[in-house]
Amino acid sequence: MRIILFFKSIPDRAMKRPYNESGHVTSINRKWERAEIAKLVQDFESRGQAVSQRDFSKNNGIARSTLRYWADRKNSIDADPILIEFFESPVGIAFLHRLMTSAHVSFTKAGAASIHNVSDFLIRSGLSPFVASSYSSQRKVSAQIDDKIIQFGNIEDERLGQQMPAKIITLCEDETFHPQICLVAMEPVSNFILVERYALNREAKTWNEAIDNALSGFPVEVIQVASDEGRSLISHALKGLKVHHSPDCFHVIYEIGKGTCGALMSKIKKAEKEYERKVKLTHDIEQKKEKFDTADKRPRGRRPHFEKRIEQAKAQEQFAQKNLDQARLNYETVRSEKAKIGKIYHPYNLETGQKQDSKTVDSLLIDCFDKIHTATANLSDRCKERVNKAQRVVNSMVATIAFFFHMVDVYLDNMNLSDRDKNLMHNYLIPGHYF
Repeated sequence: MRIILFFKSIPDRAMKRPYNESGHVTSINRKWERAEIAKLVQDFESRGQAVSQRDFSKNNGIARSTLRYWADRKNSIDADPILIEFFESPVGIAFLHRLMTSAHVSFTKAGAASIHNVSDFLIRSGLSPFVASSYSSQRKVSAQIDDKIIQFGNIEDERLGQQMPAKIITLCEDETFHPQICLVAMEPVSNFILVERYALNREAKTWNEAIDNALSGFPVEVIQVASDEGRSLISHALKGLKVHHSPDCFHVIYEIGKGTCGALMSKIKKAEKEYERKVKLTHDIEQKKEKFDTADKRPRGRRPHFEKRIEQAKAQEQFAQKNLDQARLNYETVRSEKAKIGKIYHPYNLETGQKQDSKTVDSLLIDCFDKIHTATANLSDRCKERVNKAQRVVNSMVATIAFFFHMVDVYLDNMNLSDRDKNLMHNYLIPGHYF
């Protein structure tokens, strides 16, 4: 991988446009590579007084003013002479190339650092006199490395695609925005990203084109697409690829949470305030009773019926406590049932390992939503619609479980196993491999 580094204090005019002593561009007009400059300056200095600048420049096709500039630049570097001698040599230049490429790959590509961190690294390490440490310079290097990584990836895709055996795969697809629309598709078993590209829109036609281009170099067949319930993604899977579409679990749980979490928490806070108000009311009446009964001089008039008022206040307090408990229970019910959906949406029970066919999963999911509906009965219609929107995905989730076992049967039938071996596969090996 060859990366062009931007070396400090070497303007483009000195590298691209040699000038003669009169200030005119010479006939020797070429771009000098940094390693070439270091080699020429090193050769000139090694000859000492044996050759003049004029003769050396003429023999090597360099304008004399350019050679003088290179030599003056080297002598003006603010660093230890030993470091200057090394980093201004061809070996030192090659080392800097490898060092900066490694820094960008390790820090900003494979790691979570930014280009600012690379610039800071150059300053702190004392390399800034030899390599331009500004953000703009390092951003250009970073962009070059991005291009090289993409080129390398394309070459490897073509090479490895010719070697790999035919395969049946599932795709996980989604769109991201930063802020442009970016289509992303990956194969979940290997985590290989097949598509990661910007697009003008996210229509089914655009998705079809992106996936067709990505799969053209691989001997693979897509049989399933997992995604959210976006209409374009569903159309792309069912009509474009003509494969089974599986809804992801996240967006089901997300819709329930978005529609109910805030509203249920608001109910709890309201119930807490009401309960605190009732407790204070009971406390105030009890204090008045105590003050009345312990007063040195009894107030004039009939004694208030404190006992009855306290009894009524405590009844209201208990009612408020009951409402608070119910509000908290509703919140916990929705929270726990949301978590259950993620545990249920599997072909095998996560606790027992037993097979869960589509009917079993359907029954369990319906039970979850029934409890959620009961817990959210007092919420607004807008909140309930969020829950209903999530529940509409249940049929697709159940269909995915049926699709899973259908594919298992297809594979086992093609293997021509005995009934005993099929039973072992169904009840032990496949569930174990799934987990």
